[in-house]
Amino acid sequence: MYLGLPVIAYGVNYNRETTFGRALYFDSFKELKSLLFQIRELDREEMIGDLSKLAKKNYSWRAITKKYVKMFQSL
Repeated sequence: MYLGLPVIAYGVNYNRETTFGRALYFDSFKELKSLLFQIRELDREEMIGDLSKLAKKNYSWRAITKKYVKMFQSL
């Protein structure tokens, strides 16, 4: 996400949550194979832009530090 690459992830809840539902998901080998063959035809630029922004906002050291500070201040 942070590198600005399209994301294809296994379709479990954890992956859907951490990519904010903006990645491509598969549940079987057949679905993965299909996504890999279709990846050039999909709107990758929009996905890449969305995921990159989300990664920088939520998973940068600055964002994580702010979340820890907020958590410890509430104790």
